[in-house]
Amino acid sequence: MRVGPHLVDFLWRDENLVVETDGYISHRGRAAFEDDRGRDLDLRTRGFDVIHLAEKQVDDEPSRVAEVVGAALRVGADVS
Repeated sequence: MRVGPHLVDFLWRDENLVVETDGYISHRGRAAFEDDRGRDLDLRTRGFDVIHLAEKQVDDEPSRVAEVVGAALRVGADVS
């Protein structure tokens, strides 16, 4: 899914929530780090909250991940 020029991993447009799953291999190094921060700023200026999850968290802690994303979605729903 796209938000402006950005391809995002997961998007709940109505709740203004983006979830990114970050693997170490794809997101290591200075350039990737700086690109991610710039992208986050742009997404925030477009009104989106951004949650970053490590690939390991998604694999090893699915209940915790579901709890965090669910809480963010409930907060977004309360604002509407």
